[in-house]
Amino acid sequence: MNGLLFALVLQSAAQPLPAAGAQELPPPPEQVMAIPDELRSAFRKEVVDATSFPEVRLEKLVAFVFDRRGLGVEYRSDATQTVSESFHSREVNCLSSTLLVLALAREAGLQAQAQQVDRVLSWGAAGETVIQSKHANAIVAVGGQRKFVVDVDASDVPAEDALNPISDEQLLALYYGNRAMELMVAGRLPEAKTWLDAAFLHAPGDVTLWNNAGVLRLRMGDAAGAEDYFLRAAGKDPRQIATLSNLVSFYRRQGDDEQVAYWRARADKALKRDPYYQFSLGRQHEQAGAYEDALRQYRRAIRLNRGERRFHFGLARVYFELGEYRKADHELVTAMGLAQGDLRGRYQDKLAALRRLRH
Repeated sequence: MNGLLFALVLQSAAQPLPAAGAQELPPPPEQVMAIPDELRSAFRKEVVDATSFPEVRLEKLVAFVFDRRGLGVEYRSDATQTVSESFHSREVNCLSSTLLVLALAREAGLQAQAQQVDRVLSWGAAGETVIQSKHANAIVAVGGQRKFVVDVDASDVPAEDALNPISDEQLLALYYGNRAMELMVAGRLPEAKTWLDAAFLHAPGDVTLWNNAGVLRLRMGDAAGAEDYFLRAAGKDPRQIATLSNLVSFYRRQGDDEQVAYWRARADKALKRDPYYQFSLGRQHEQAGAYEDALRQYRRAIRLNRGERRFHFGLARVYFELGEYRKADHELVTAMGLAQGDLRGRYQDKLAALRRLRH
């Protein structure tokens, strides 16, 4: 999945600081989703003034944002930007896409909320920093109870995931916190702290922010402050893998073998119970062509959560690569049964292609 959001950053070796330059300061909250006049004029002409029907407005909104005849925004993982910045750059990640869609949906008179997808669906790295990527998208209500998900990665996060709407305050915390981590990864530590402080104003008790603040404190040479943040995060959410891993690394640096053993055991226990971590390992093995290892990880993920269509689809892909078409067929049927909307049709097409290959 390509939707980077508010990374749960694991601590790593300190990076060299870049040369001093103009500091990037966080914009005030009212500017984050402010629609520039040029964008408002174009949007009202193409969408709002074109129809009064809510469903048609939503369809036109999606086309306006993502089609080349409209804004034609493109994905970039580190494009944590305001609505105005996304309009001018035509680049978004899942967070800035959510901000853009929310602002325009409300301009069109539609009810819209952000949602945070609480599943760690991918692990990546930026230099020496390991990052767990989560996801965000927009939920738009049409005609009372009907809700639709608008997502920069529509192929991967369908409407059935619309389970966790968040407030605008939480969304602002994600925006400031995500940009703080991008700046930290770039080695711009004082700026990162300024942005993270802005995030805490909107979500002072957010465990993700506590974890990332611990990483930042450690990079800034404040070991005691880092330990305090990590322990607070682990106390509130005992299963957050990033925090547990950070505590292992922290105490290893301190030479405290007893604490290392304690936190490693907790981290290992949590990882074994996390189907999305097992899924991420399966994806890594699959992409490396280690299909037998990928099978093992995908099967573990399915044992932990049989109702996740992505796991069955991953297993189907691996069976296909191994030439086990009957098993691939079975997993595709299972994935299709767990999907909704347009995704069912896509799985049906893949299934039909596989069955033609078998015969």
